[in-house]
Amino acid sequence: MFVGFLAFFVLRTCRGGNAESAPVQTTEAQSVEQAVVEEPDYIDINLLMVGDILFHYQVRQSGLQADGTRSYDHIYEHFKSELADKDIKVLNQETPLGGAAIGGDAPDGFGSYPMFNGPQEMADAEAKAGFNVILRATNHALDAGYEGARSELSYWKEKFPEVTVIGEVNPDDASASIDDVYVYEKDGFKVAVLNYTFDLNGIEDPNGIVSMLEEEHVHTTMAKARELADMIVVFPHWGEEYETQPNEEQRMWAELLVEDGADVIIGNHPHVMQPVEVLADADGNPVPCFWSTGNFVSTSPEDMSLLGGVPEVTLRKDKDGNCSVESAQMKVVVTHLGNSDDMTVYLLPDWTDELAASNWLNTEMNPNTDNTTLTKEWANDFCLQVLGSDFNTQTGSLTVDLTDVPVTTSTVGDEDAETDTEGTGEGTSSQGSSTTGSGGTSSTSTTGSGGTGSTSTTGSGGTGSTSTGSSKTSSGRTTAGSNAVTLEEAEEEAEEIGSGYYDGGSYDEEEEYDY
Repeated sequence: MFVGFLAFFVLRTCRGGNAESAPVQTTEAQSVEQAVVEEPDYIDINLLMVGDILFHYQVRQSGLQADGTRSYDHIYEHFKSELADKDIKVLNQETPLGGAAIGGDAPDGFGSYPMFNGPQEMADAEAKAGFNVILRATNHALDAGYEGARSELSYWKEKFPEVTVIGEVNPDDASASIDDVYVYEKDGFKVAVLNYTFDLNGIEDPNGIVSMLEEEHVHTTMAKARELADMIVVFPHWGEEYETQPNEEQRMWAELLVEDGADVIIGNHPHVMQPVEVLADADGNPVPCFWSTGNFVSTSPEDMSLLGGVPEVTLRKDKDGNCSVESAQMKVVVTHLGNSDDMTVYLLPDWTDELAASNWLNTEMNPNTDNTTLTKEWANDFCLQVLGSDFNTQTGSLTVDLTDVPVTTSTVGDEDAETDTEGTGEGTSSQGSSTTGSGGTSSTSTTGSGGTGSTSTTGSGGTGSTSTGSSKTSSGRTTAGSNAVTLEEAEEEAEEIGSGYYDGGSYDEEEEYDY
């Protein structure tokens, strides 16, 4: 009985994580040298995220080879080294990769605005570069319908089972639920990664295969994440396109996410970068919020849309079980359109004046675009305007000050909440942290200008509920009302502008590249 009790005691001690191994019984005639195995002081998980992969016509054509095959390795050639030392490597697949079988109305047989669909060879390039988490909860998630989602998700599962796709589930997979929570684990340190979208461009989702930014679903999945993981990183698809500042709806959702346990928030959808702010949780811990990363690769018709942010965050768990955001920064990349066939993405410091001079948008090859100012100097000036004076033009990055933690004074939903009108009156007490305007302060802390394995668990399904500032689609799921547009409206807008519409701008539709 004593031996059995000792064995049980030793097992419990190992599970408890003591720094030293359990004692070994010795006799006078036998001396056993005990090996002391020391725990590391902490475990770090390094996360990186790139913004929208907008599969515009010219991006698709850049991968077309002479023999008719496609390869998109060139897109990541000058960036992939950034992934080498990262654990969680996230990419926002803005538009579907349904493949040639799904097709589309563009001249290359795929789909452009408003119903995108692209070649699945892009998935090959993304996996080869090293990305291991793909976000699919976007407003374009169902552009290719359930058939496109089925084709894309099957492709990922069959060819790259080591890559996790979140935010959308295969409509044919009865074992999958949109309430599943993906948890990345490294040496016992667990980080939950969640993805939501505010809208589906009016397209119905009767089976609920896309993770929506609606309250009941968010509360359900965030609660599950708190049970399963040590820390939570959330990727919301939100905001207004081509706006360089977050709107009140983003702030409302950010507060809800922080209240539900988010440790880091990284947003996208506006196709341009927005500032980085430090929010505060209930215990006063810093919660970096990257309001929008912008695009990673695209041919969007705005210079600012050819620049994108790359958030990098280090999450830490010490040997006592305490967790923290150890560091956060955002680097900047630029889509180099070149002469179309050499399209790629550079870190901003690596994008030289010589490269800028050879850029497709700066030559007579595309006379119908307004993109005539994209130089390195212009790019740095834009980053300083949006990200603030702390943006380092030499390193092309913004280091987030996590020590400047605001006081939590939540006022969202409070009808009596006051607006700070000191100074310029730019700050509004709405987020529950502290924002510094040019003359007065309110309650958000803004950085810059003021302005090895994985597990997944399945839970129960949830139904949609209406939230502040939202409207319901015909499927009954809740989406943000400010940008919601029906498919019919989108098609009418595209028809008025012409088939050259590039998700926000127009070109000469008679030219082949204008799709």
